[in-house]
Amino acid sequence: MLDVQLFDLHTFLPKPYEEALLPRLKKAHEKLQTGTGLGGEFTGWVHLPQAYDREEFARIQAAAKKIQSDSQALVVIGIGGSYLGARGVIDCLCSPNYNLKKKETPNVYFVGNGLSGDALSEVLDLVRDVDFSVNIISKSGTTTEPAVAFRFFRELLEEKYGKEEAGKRIYATTDKARGALKSLADAEGWETFVVPDDIGGRYSVLTAVGLLPIAVTGVDVEALMEGAAEMMNVCADGSYDSPAWQYAALRYELYRAGYAIEILGCYDPAFRFMTEWWKQLYGESEGKDGKGLFPASVEFTADLHSMGQYIQEGRRILFETIVRLGASDRQLAVPRDETDGDGLNFLAGASMDHIRDRATEGTLLAHSQGGVPNVIVNVGGKGPRELGRLIYFFEYACGLSGYLLDVNPFDQPGVEDYKQNMFALLGKPEGVWATLDRQRGGSRIDDYSLIVLEYPGIRAQLRAGMLVREPGPRFAVYGTDGAYVKYGLDPQEDALRHRGAKPAPGDWCTEDPSKWGVLHDEHGRRAYPTVTGNYMRFYDRVRDTLREGKAPAVTHEQMLWDMQILEAAFESDRTGSTIRL
Repeated sequence: MLDVQLFDLHTFLPKPYEEALLPRLKKAHEKLQTGTGLGGEFTGWVHLPQAYDREEFARIQAAAKKIQSDSQALVVIGIGGSYLGARGVIDCLCSPNYNLKKKETPNVYFVGNGLSGDALSEVLDLVRDVDFSVNIISKSGTTTEPAVAFRFFRELLEEKYGKEEAGKRIYATTDKARGALKSLADAEGWETFVVPDDIGGRYSVLTAVGLLPIAVTGVDVEALMEGAAEMMNVCADGSYDSPAWQYAALRYELYRAGYAIEILGCYDPAFRFMTEWWKQLYGESEGKDGKGLFPASVEFTADLHSMGQYIQEGRRILFETIVRLGASDRQLAVPRDETDGDGLNFLAGASMDHIRDRATEGTLLAHSQGGVPNVIVNVGGKGPRELGRLIYFFEYACGLSGYLLDVNPFDQPGVEDYKQNMFALLGKPEGVWATLDRQRGGSRIDDYSLIVLEYPGIRAQLRAGMLVREPGPRFAVYGTDGAYVKYGLDPQEDALRHRGAKPAPGDWCTEDPSKWGVLHDEHGRRAYPTVTGNYMRFYDRVRDTLREGKAPAVTHEQMLWDMQILEAAFESDRTGSTIRL
């Protein structure tokens, strides 16, 4: 069974701390068990290993078998908690080189976790000429990275198999009842699995989010869940007999002692993506309100030759948590070399595990003597049962750690800030407020509107009306450092309406300088020429779209988004409230 220890404990924590910390740990434990703490509505993972949906679990296993039978590849589309856990388990239990191995199960490719066109193109090329299926994982269906990636792979599936057959190869893991992806999946008849309402993404690896891709590789997901259930029972005890209690207490006391960074390391390269999952788990859970340890990771022994110098002799602001998995599945002994040119014949016959273990012990001693505390997590094996225990252990200790810091371990407001800012830069508002009116006598339609689009830190006002005797600025931008104001219509519009001019090739209708926009800032007022345009280019684009199938200047998605904004404006006018998008 998994256990935790601090190497040379009394050097770094000379005073007993367990008894003083006991009341706070008991309270944190109770909050997790009862769901009564901050973010308690997202503690469904606490009892999941025993309370999971057996019917859905059976459907996951059946879907995995179908994918194994009809596909040479599975494309898993997700980001963050919809990606890292499954990738970590597959790498750890099947090999980081899983896709390169000869095997009976499909390759698994993870996409939708970034915005690189090259990376996406590479996977598209890899699956283009093989039978493949897609698992799209998103609770809302609107997260930018996976939603964009899904468009490409859905299009390729439909080109390759036709719409109906493609639908049999799409598996959607999403909200049980609502959201864009759920609505689309129901409309198209795709098989769906549930992202539970009470489990956040970074705690979701033991739900359908992680289990379907893991099961496709042939991993024994029943043993994975059994291991998690075993650790759940241990953690439910509510005492220092629980390794999660021990780990949470050690981390908290080291944090209070001035250590700001926790490095998670392992002497097995297969554990790399488990450390990435761990970084999200602890970083998103603790890093708020100016609190929390910064989670980093290393891969030993490789990183002893890159990061080892800093760990040994750099600033004393970090401690290490070393995961020891246990014996290798395949034992290799160092061969003897008759020439002994490298001087290593003294190791002849020794196993790689033996050398690794001596390197581990030597490093622990060196780092400890250099002033770096080392927490050791002994897992006891490399199978699915042991990994299930480890996953639940880290999750439970993370929940305890968040409550010890008096933060909500289950929200991520900083991540939402980035999303909002990105949407703003892409032109997507987060809220719409509007007032509409009929100002002309006998008017049967609205002839006045004021629409306010809300972005993070920005508000844009769109105003239009028929009763405008004296025109105001066409554009006005006001900021903390200055203002830009532009009067007058598009000169092309004026030429067409009043002068009967016809569009000519190239740019035309240069605007009168008196109507140029003016920038007014601390340096004074300066006029800027209006960029000339050409209406003909619009009609050229329409022609090219109709005749040659080129992408239209305005996409269907953009038009739908504009319609959504307009519908929100009508709803805002009706209710008198801001409509959130």
